[in-house]
Amino acid sequence: GCGTCHVRGAFPRLNYVGEQFQRNGLQDVGTEDGDETGKTKIGDELFLEDLGNLLGVRLNVVPVAYQTNAFQSKPGEYEDRVKIGNPDWMQLFTAGSIAKNISIFIETEFSTEGTFHNSWFRLGFHNLFGKGSGAGLANVWLGLQNPVELHAANGRLPMIPAARGEVFYVRSSNGKGDDSVSIRGGRPGASFYGRKGPIVYQLGVDSAKLNDPNVEKNGWATLRAEATGGPLEGSSVSGWYYQGSDSQAVVDTSGALVMTRYNRFRRASVAANLRVQEVDATAAYVRGEDANWMLADPSTAEATGFEGWFLQLGYPIAPRWHLSAQYDRIDSGDHPEIRFSKVSAQVSYAPRENLRVMLVPRFDLRPEDASHP
Repeated sequence: GCGTCHVRGAFPRLNYVGEQFQRNGLQDVGTEDGDETGKTKIGDELFLEDLGNLLGVRLNVVPVAYQTNAFQSKPGEYEDRVKIGNPDWMQLFTAGSIAKNISIFIETEFSTEGTFHNSWFRLGFHNLFGKGSGAGLANVWLGLQNPVELHAANGRLPMIPAARGEVFYVRSSNGKGDDSVSIRGGRPGASFYGRKGPIVYQLGVDSAKLNDPNVEKNGWATLRAEATGGPLEGSSVSGWYYQGSDSQAVVDTSGALVMTRYNRFRRASVAANLRVQEVDATAAYVRGEDANWMLADPSTAEATGFEGWFLQLGYPIAPRWHLSAQYDRIDSGDHPEIRFSKVSAQVSYAPRENLRVMLVPRFDLRPEDASHP
């Protein structure tokens, strides 16, 4: 059932079993059963999964959305907007173990705007040191990476899908670079991770995108400690660091390259996730620094920074009902355009394990700026 790996009423949020299942190559926790278990034997060296076990579909529809100050009707005047019946997106998942200690995870998204892309496309090789004391110490993910995948506040599978954790989406160079990146999001690369007892670690390298014009790579490191048993099982604390560079090509009227401007950036975060008696609470602090935030000429480049917080709390008030709340904040003394302060709440009802109905109010805490929806 879905509740084996996901929090009922708050899926796609993973519980601790789901996190272990993911790290173990989509194999049952404590096993290496991805070769033959549940598969059809074709030959001595070929076992194939039932295709239905590898496929999944997820749909998201917004029946009614009401936004204040959602569009500018006249200079300096903003009006509210109501949207009805918005089929937001459909996601097709292809995931599972295709052989012992080899996993694949592909998330293909179709949006109502007509776009089609692979949000995630990753091949995994797991338990490279074998069974026994070496199990779990060495694993590799190749393909699209999420640098905070193993952070205590990773957010890739959110409790509140309508609230994404804004501090993790501040893009380097304010998104002006040819290869600007945020903290979260899929980008091509490779990572090495391991787990032993309460310790989880990861080292990774990535490019901002395929055919990245910047020859330099970005890299990150994560170190996490978690409770593997007892009343706090699944709780964790972690530290995370990321650094890299992005660039912008400057061309003349003929299209010839004049110069390339660079920005070197750093991101660091500490986070904690408390799980006790079905309470699921997460807190994260993020600090970012850019050497050339505006991608200006090197002679006029100025360093800048920002900091932010992500707080989230969830609790199932009944078998089918779940309450959650989230606070997102970004502060930057240099650049008010990235400041953010918003509270989100969510009431979820799950009539079945694979169906979830949500009411999500969000409140802006910046009343001095009426232009923000």
